[in-house]
Amino acid sequence: MARHPRERRSALWTPRPYGGLDRREFLRRTAMTALAVPTAGGLLAACGGDDDPKPAGSAIELARPDNPVRLPTKGSAIADDLPIESGPLKIYNWQDYANPEMLEKFEAEFDVKIEWTSFSGMDEAIQKLGTGAVDFDVFFPTIDRLATLVAQEHLQPLNLNYIPNLKNVWPELQDPFYDKGSQYSIPYVLWSDGIGWRADLVDKTPDDYDNGWDMLWDPAFEGKVWVIDDDRDTLALPIVRMGRVEDVNTDDRALLEQSLEALREIRGVQISAEAYQKVPEGSSPIHHAWSGDMLSAPGYLPDGVDATTLRFWDQPDGRGVIGSDAVSIMAGSKRPVLAHAFLNFILDTDNALLNMAWNGYQAPLNAIDADRLIADEFFPKNLSAAVVQQSDFDAGNQLMQLAPTVEKLWDDIFREFKAG
Repeated sequence: MARHPRERRSALWTPRPYGGLDRREFLRRTAMTALAVPTAGGLLAACGGDDDPKPAGSAIELARPDNPVRLPTKGSAIADDLPIESGPLKIYNWQDYANPEMLEKFEAEFDVKIEWTSFSGMDEAIQKLGTGAVDFDVFFPTIDRLATLVAQEHLQPLNLNYIPNLKNVWPELQDPFYDKGSQYSIPYVLWSDGIGWRADLVDKTPDDYDNGWDMLWDPAFEGKVWVIDDDRDTLALPIVRMGRVEDVNTDDRALLEQSLEALREIRGVQISAEAYQKVPEGSSPIHHAWSGDMLSAPGYLPDGVDATTLRFWDQPDGRGVIGSDAVSIMAGSKRPVLAHAFLNFILDTDNALLNMAWNGYQAPLNAIDADRLIADEFFPKNLSAAVVQQSDFDAGNQLMQLAPTVEKLWDDIFREFKAG
């Protein structure tokens, strides 16, 4: 995902830039201490093929804010007061989605080692989990796949007595609609979908259009526009542009095919999940982007290019695509107490800020004030739109669980787009 090398100065959270190092030296040093990990392989897995509007092999309802769901109990949570196990703690997460310095801090505090395996997409991750030939303790799922993972018995129920820092989380995510009671997950970080660009390479902004999303379709930018390499975010993009943001979880084939045709109208459109690198380097002057990627983008600017050239725009009314990722414990974990300790650790405010300093993604913690992040120059003020306000999160539209046949429909249509 991303990197953004900011640190904070005090135990509260007032930042100091780069721990006294210039940005490039900070990046260089953290890169040297990053955990060496293999990248998980695997092909994209197709979704289930029946017409049941519930995840395959279960009777789980599709969770929605107006239809909160308590997931069924699969297995038992661990008992209270168990001794903590020795390491290693085996983590399965997105590539570049946690600060190596934060992980090293956990290793030092608990006198264990972390073994990190990365994946580049949720389909790849779930396919690998489905082989049964894996041995992980902690997994980072997206909320739209959580019910499927529970139905397939990949996750174990949490014992929240081991996670007292859950109280630090925004109330609505302590008891989220997709996992009532936080039975299987805690929230990790937030993001919104928007447009990132280099102001010195582009002579317009989204504010120059009646509909800001039209910037991506402007023929003047032929060959300069990239979209996110993700079926849900990118097929939702034209739907949001149409003003139908409430339909970002649609099962309407006609609407998805309309979205496909709209994407094909972007002249010379290209696809990547690397806005954090391509925008600052200038290879993608305009990129449909996740907010956290743009907050981390200053670390990739070439020599002599100032961070004030970077910009991010998202839907001004706050009703665009927005979301949060999750963290869970694997059903077969051999170190469940240590895994619970890790979940509690990342919900500590200092640790969450240390993590955010590197990857650009903020945790939904009460003590992390979005306005203060900008006022204290934790991030450049010109990227203030990329900091997620709690009010925007409440107003935004999340990408949520789909029925298996609908999930396959989204995937198939996105494959058509990528195939040209």
